[in-house]
Amino acid sequence: MEYGKKERGRSKSRFGFDAFMSNINATL
Repeated sequence: MEYGKKERGRSKSRFGFDAFMSNINATL
């Protein structure tokens, strides 16, 4: 989760969102 926030400057709409959704899906 923290990684996505740190890398938001590079491509938050791509990597950040993808990683965030993947994390939620994995948790659920």
